[in-house]
Amino acid sequence: MANAEATRRISGRGVQRLPPWAAGSLGFLLVGLGFSALVALLFWRTQAAMIGEIHAGLQRTARIAVQSIDVGGHGDFTSPAQHRSPEYQQAIAPLRAVLAADPEVAFAWTVVEREGVLHFVLDGSTPRPGDTTVAPDWVQIMEVFENPPADLFTALREGRSVVSQPYTDEWGSFISAFEPLKNGEGRTVAALGIDLRLTQYEARLAPVQRAALLALGVGWVVAFVVGLAVWASRRNDRTARELARQLRTVNALLAVSRALSTGVRLDELLPVIVAQTTEVMGVERSGLLLHEPATGALRYSVAQGLDARSVPAFAPGEGIAQRALREGQLQNVPDCKKDTAFSSRPDEGTALQTRNLLALPIRRGDGQAVGVLEVVNKLGDEGFDRDDEVLLEALGGLVLMAFDRARLTEVYVEKQKLDEALKLAASIQMSMVPQAFPKPGTTPVEVHAQLLPAKEVGGDFYDFFWLDAHRLALVMADVSGKAMPAALFMAKAKTLVKAAALLIDGPDEILRRANDELAADNDAGMFVTVFLGILDTRDGRLRYSNAGHNPPLRASTGTLSALDGADGVALGVMEGLDYRSAELALSAGDVLFLFTDGVNEAMDPRGQPWGQAAMEASFAATEGTMAARNEAMVAAIRKHAAGTEQSDDVAVLMVRWR
Repeated sequence: MANAEATRRISGRGVQRLPPWAAGSLGFLLVGLGFSALVALLFWRTQAAMIGEIHAGLQRTARIAVQSIDVGGHGDFTSPAQHRSPEYQQAIAPLRAVLAADPEVAFAWTVVEREGVLHFVLDGSTPRPGDTTVAPDWVQIMEVFENPPADLFTALREGRSVVSQPYTDEWGSFISAFEPLKNGEGRTVAALGIDLRLTQYEARLAPVQRAALLALGVGWVVAFVVGLAVWASRRNDRTARELARQLRTVNALLAVSRALSTGVRLDELLPVIVAQTTEVMGVERSGLLLHEPATGALRYSVAQGLDARSVPAFAPGEGIAQRALREGQLQNVPDCKKDTAFSSRPDEGTALQTRNLLALPIRRGDGQAVGVLEVVNKLGDEGFDRDDEVLLEALGGLVLMAFDRARLTEVYVEKQKLDEALKLAASIQMSMVPQAFPKPGTTPVEVHAQLLPAKEVGGDFYDFFWLDAHRLALVMADVSGKAMPAALFMAKAKTLVKAAALLIDGPDEILRRANDELAADNDAGMFVTVFLGILDTRDGRLRYSNAGHNPPLRASTGTLSALDGADGVALGVMEGLDYRSAELALSAGDVLFLFTDGVNEAMDPRGQPWGQAAMEASFAATEGTMAARNEAMVAAIRKHAAGTEQSDDVAVLMVRWR
């Protein structure tokens, strides 16, 4: 209202009473204060949105981690002596995955409440057995939380997700997400905490504050330029009508900029732009017609001085707007009745008769048609001039900006969500395969493996686990497909194979049971090739079965051989399949090499695969520990690829008996 009143004062005779310096100062203050208000509003909204996104991100991370925690076994950890146990190390694997996925997360932990006192249970910072460097801030099982924030009690006692206010404890100052852990009966038994240091929190908000200060400075520079222009106008005796129009234009651009800064939805932005177009252009009617790619028609999306819904679409070749879009040029028609392309349908049923119009085609940078911005009947006796054309082109740029912003914002938000989910999924997937290998000399076998997904997540996996004190299960598998679907099927297959191996004797029966489970309700038609071997470390006897996987290689006294004789169909293809097993006796020092087809089929820049022969030659040339030999194989793969983007997952596992 203040800006509109000032505009009226400057227009007409009122401006004549103002000396040049006063008119320039008034313009400077109006624009400067308007920009300041806009920057303040934008800063408040942006900072609130940023805080909301930080809180939402912490809550998403906490909820994903809670889904991976075994709530039923959580209460089994009651003694500090348990922190080195395999069960405890497995229990904190999801928390370690969270810390690895997001370096800005300081701590991930769980607590239980006992008689009003909080005790720590799980801590993602707990050192692994054998670690030589230990983080100073990790906590013991059942260590008392001395100064817990009140929001943590809310999560425990009310059983709901909470993002805390900033608080300080003996480990520092934090913003935390607290997520309740509920048992099968829905009762809250513990709470998970994900901590973000207050310094990181403030660092995320700092760019918004700097941008606001920069925008404020730019705004006052623009205000100075406008004030200087007003002063120059008065000194050059510009007419009050031209000055009033300039100020209306500035106010309109401010209104459109404010709309662009506070909203991204087209149904909110376009009416503001069209309304300001009517005001700035000084016309009786304006409207935006959008192009329909399927039919080529133009249809009113929003209009002023006209019911947009009452006007049927303009077919290709009908009307001046269609001509503007077809020719790609602005149309300035001083007398519409003399133009053969003119369509009077918008005038039907109204008291308005179109005299003159401007029609501006709007296209993206790639030439894709967006629509036409149209203004009708300039107020007064004069028609549209070159200044009107330039101004309409500027307003058309705002329309295109609104479309681009809505599209880019949607793409950006979806990409951020997807990147965040894939980042956490990759970390969780890597935590599912064994990363701790027996130290050479501590057991009768030496084992090492690596997994290199082609995408953020993949479908290849390896596994090794003890069935009892003497028998070691070895698994190498490759799921059909890539990315997230393959990763989900991989998790299911890995779990089923291991569960069957712990219950059933014999690799052939293990694969038969896992196949029946995977094939049931397999609507996606996915499958997984699996090699499963069971090594008796007392005598080197290896029993194995192969479900469609690449046969592993055996290096023995200078010779290489493939583990054939137990081939079968990939798991998940159909139920009721039987599998064969075979057996061989390893000699002391024999090495087994298990791999997926991402190894022998690795491509070079010419699209040529590495090949079985080259892979076998590289394997035969490796020496040293299993870790060193695996590293040598990975290096050989990368040398062949010569920088070519990895097209398939790579998994390798080597085992040496005695």
